Amino acid sequence: MFNVLRNFRVLVVINDESTRGHVTVDAIMVLCRQVDGCDFVHIKSLALAKELLRRELFHVVVVEDNLPDGSALELIAYVNKEQPEAIVIASSTDRNTRRLFGQRRCRTINTCEAMVAALCRVLIDVVPQPLGVK
Repeated sequence: MFNVLRNFRVLVVINDESTRGHVTVDAIMVLCRQVDGCDFVHIKSLALAKELLRRELFHVVVVEDNLPDGSALELIAYVNKEQPEAIVIASSTDRNTRRLFGQRRCRTINTCEAMVAALCRVLIDVVPQPLGVK
């Protein structure tokens, strides 16, 4: 298990009704559990995400575009306003939506594998390196 700064929080906003969503959530959960101090929260709706973001601080927000009650674009705008230091990783299978994501302050992804890889890169950036390793 890796050791990170305490209370590194990841909010995952994915409607996991699809196989793609379910696989993505499971992969992110496994990844977060490998990092000591990484707190993983999974919710499935825009409304719950906004409520949680009003009350709690998150370092990373992972969002997929197929939310049942709104769009990922709306959530990205909300995160950028309410928690501007948070890293946003957004995913969509639609090219036009990914282009719109790219116009926001977020990392745009088109596959669940790329989403997990992007989160992994973020976690690697915050995991302290052993002495002498650069």
